[in-house]
Amino acid sequence: MQVFRWEPHSGLEFPVWGHFMSGQTPGYHPRLTFALITRTHARGLIMEASQVAELIRAGLPKAQKVEVTGGEGKFEALVVSPQFAGMNAVKKHQTVYATVRDQIDSGEVHALSIRAFTPEDAPDA
Repeated sequence: MQVFRWEPHSGLEFPVWGHFMSGQTPGYHPRLTFALITRTHARGLIMEASQVAELIRAGLPKAQKVEVTGGEGKFEALVVSPQFAGMNAVKKHQTVYATVRDQIDSGEVHALSIRAFTPEDAPDA
């Protein structure tokens, strides 16, 4: 497996990991980053926060509050739903992730940070 090395002062950087058994170390490859970003934008795969919020609302129709911020494929979601009653934090996150699983798999959503609460536990804001 080829490992790309970091090129200082070259603009965009993207971590590319070597095979852990090969003894190769991680590096960065700016041109690879540009190619990935360009290809993703060209295919229209970058979603907006409002689109992610709509997907979560559609998947969790009982949600009382869905706020999504961020962009460029990286989002933060605040979800308040009575559906989370009795769930631990991991199960709440899995429930929200399930609403955008296809978009995560396709690369439209790269990262989603979730804060999920029941109405009783929701922060006042």
